[in-house]
Amino acid sequence: MKYDERDLRKDLTVDRDGESDFITITFTSENPELSPFVVNTLCKEFLDYYTVNVKQNESNAIDFLSKLLDEKRNALSQKKDSLQQYKIKNGILNLDDQAKDIFAQILVYKDKKIEAERTISSYDGAVKAINDRFDPQNRKYIESTISQYNQAITNTEDQLRTLNDQYVHSGFNPTYKPTLDSLQKQLTAEIDNTSDRYITNPLVNKDNLVAKKLELEVSRDLAKYSVQAIDKELDDLSARFKRLVPFDATVKTYEYDVTIASQEYLDVLNKYNAINLQSNFSIKLMQVEAATPDVAEPSKKMLLIVLSGLVSLFLCLVVLFILYYLDDNIKEPIDLVNRTQLPLLGSLNFISGPMPDLKKLWDVENRQRMQQFKELLRSVRFEIDQELKGGKILGDNQPCSRRRQNTAGYQFSLLVFGQLIKKFY
Repeated sequence: MKYDERDLRKDLTVDRDGESDFITITFTSENPELSPFVVNTLCKEFLDYYTVNVKQNESNAIDFLSKLLDEKRNALSQKKDSLQQYKIKNGILNLDDQAKDIFAQILVYKDKKIEAERTISSYDGAVKAINDRFDPQNRKYIESTISQYNQAITNTEDQLRTLNDQYVHSGFNPTYKPTLDSLQKQLTAEIDNTSDRYITNPLVNKDNLVAKKLELEVSRDLAKYSVQAIDKELDDLSARFKRLVPFDATVKTYEYDVTIASQEYLDVLNKYNAINLQSNFSIKLMQVEAATPDVAEPSKKMLLIVLSGLVSLFLCLVVLFILYYLDDNIKEPIDLVNRTQLPLLGSLNFISGPMPDLKKLWDVENRQRMQQFKELLRSVRFEIDQELKGGKILGDNQPCSRRRQNTAGYQFSLLVFGQLIKKFY
């Protein structure tokens, strides 16, 4: 029936229209109803197959990406949990912020330490200047007189030192400032009260200098205590800062793993969303124009046969012309004339078989078989008689049957009519 796949493919052509996305399907058959049926059926089957195949691939891709997305999500959660547990175990909140905060505190404490050291130096200079204004005897008298009043100052000074330690340890929290100021005023009042009670040498009126000295000494001692507290805090901050270095390396390793896992998760999530969104749209591939039955075109079989015959004839003529052009054999009398450029008296046909007996040429049994030869022989004799009156004939009797036959014929014809013949050998 020639409706199998192999035979149908012989008459089916599928071409792409240039660089476009259009495909042209053509089927040639003797039945105008069969051609559109084959084209439409092929398009329908291909679209159905393509749709099912694409949907199946999208479904498989969605399932695969869904499982992969769960794996990446679990891996990301594990990385985050590991980082969080490490931070909780080592008391780490944010290393960068902690490092910046510790470094800022170190700078503040160093500034406070420099300021306190300057204060101590200034207090030492002021106390030394006051001591230089007293002679040793007066200084001994004053110290022995006011020793009974130093206990209250010492107690207030201890309270002030303790509160100052708390103030330094808190990072110079402003909430301690009012209490410090209150104790400082109390200490100043006690010093003033002490200067009013002791009895100085009547010869030396230096009450104000004694009170000032006491106040400067107390302030100097407080400044020294502040420096000690600041040094302690600086040591503690330096130790904390050094402990952050190994933590920082480990935390950065965990954070790098979290970043990689997060990027992988986002990549898979984007692909999953893209394919999931694409699967919700219909297939864009469609048949733009359906094939319809049309009038059958005239068969080109006869035209092709005639055309092939003409081509074959032309080739044969070309071959014959080439053979004729390349052939140097003399087959006709005119060929001899053209080749030699000499006049021709006549020609005789060749008689196959043995050399005929010329004497019996005009017998009855040879009349039909030798008719053409006799007529040509008469013609040659007539031409010789007209053209070569009294002349001679050149001939030979070499062992060539055709030439011997012609020569013998000419000789016999002339002898019959009484002509003179001379042979040349």
